[in-house]
Amino acid sequence: DPFTRATQPDHPTGRKIGRRINMYSFRIIVAVVTIYFLQCLGAHFGAVTVQDVGEKDETRIANQVPPVRVTASVRREEGGPATLVVRVDLDQGWKIYSITQKRGGPPATRIELAPSKQFKVTESLQATSKPKVQVYDDIWPDLPIETHEGSVSWEATISIPREVSPGDVVIEGNVRMQAENSTRAINVSKKFSAEFESPDQKDGQD
Repeated sequence: DPFTRATQPDHPTGRKIGRRINMYSFRIIVAVVTIYFLQCLGAHFGAVTVQDVGEKDETRIANQVPPVRVTASVRREEGGPATLVVRVDLDQGWKIYSITQKRGGPPATRIELAPSKQFKVTESLQATSKPKVQVYDDIWPDLPIETHEGSVSWEATISIPREVSPGDVVIEGNVRMQAENSTRAINVSKKFSAEFESPDQKDGQD
C-alpha cells in the first residue's frame, strides 16, 4: 500500500509529515502557554473586565479620567499666618495612601510645590485628618498601611515677604498618588494652583 509506506517514520514523506505534526503541536503549546501567562499577568496587575467594575468606573476607564480631584487655596486668618490647603476628593470605593506611608509597601502620596520667591513654607504639609491604619501580614508583615478615603486635606503654614502683595501670590504644585479600588490601581499625577481666598469666598464658607 503506497499510502501506508509513505506514512512510515523511515520514509521521506513520513518524516515530513512527522515534522509538520511536531511543528503544529509546538505552536499549539506555545499559544496555550501564552494565553495562560497573559491571564496570570492580568490577574496580578488588576486587569479590569466589564464584570469587575460598575458602570461609572467603566466610563472613567474608557475615557482615562482618574477618579481623583485636586483643589488648593491659601487662606489667612486676621492677624495670623497664611495657610496653604491642598485637598483631594476621591470617588466612592477609591483610596490613596498617606504622605507619611513608610517605605517597603505601597507608594506614599507626594505633594510637591514649585519653587517661588513669593512665599516660604514655615511648617510642612500635614493631614487635617488621621489616615486609616491597617496591617496586612500576608503581604507587608509588620508594616502599617495608611490610607485615605472620601476626601483628605493637607495644610502648611507659609510666610510671605513684606514686599509681596497677598493678592499676587500664586502657589503651584503637583500631587502624585496611587489610587486604588477593589479591582485595580492607577498612578495619578495632578497639578494645582492656589491663590489667596477673596473676602467673598471666606464669607461663603462661614
